[in-house]
Amino acid sequence: MSIKSEATKDEKSSPFYKNNKKFCKNVEDFVLDKEGNVHGYYNAWSYHIVAEVFTPQKWRLIYKKSTFSSGHILLNSKSQNIRSTLTWETMTQFKKNEYFIIKKRNILKYLSFNIKKQPEFNLPRKYSFKGNIKDFKTVDNIIHILDKAFINYEIEKVHLKNKILIIKIANRNTLLNVFEKLLYLNI
Repeated sequence: MSIKSEATKDEKSSPFYKNNKKFCKNVEDFVLDKEGNVHGYYNAWSYHIVAEVFTPQKWRLIYKKSTFSSGHILLNSKSQNIRSTLTWETMTQFKKNEYFIIKKRNILKYLSFNIKKQPEFNLPRKYSFKGNIKDFKTVDNIIHILDKAFINYEIEKVHLKNKILIIKIANRNTLLNVFEKLLYLNI
């Protein structure tokens, strides 16, 4: 496996270690099946995977998980914070001066008035779109593919800048079935 274990001997019997190992194996199998490259590490508390898929276009995939404890001795050890993100990046066919960003609204966005009319997409109310793109169909296709992650408020951002599309999602699953749809979108 190109994704290496960095676990201590004691960690290897942990169910968290086994779950992280299985997660990494799933990502690695998917990437190698697509004739891509993958490397990274995992243990019972975290993983960090960087992969590249080249067919039909080049995508970079980054999966990260970190577990943080509160550090407070009076609190239950179950009160840990787990941060899991996945980031997918690719070079697109958009023009260099075109950009857009879809992200969660902050409280000020709810109250502010946007003078410049932005295109209407089928986004949940908690998300905002800003951009100057001309190819609304491609953006609409991306939104449609990521629909479930938008509905669950897992999308942190979808961002196009300098022809590079970056999709960042807070999720503990691989979402490789969703990625596969993006892979063949011809962006």
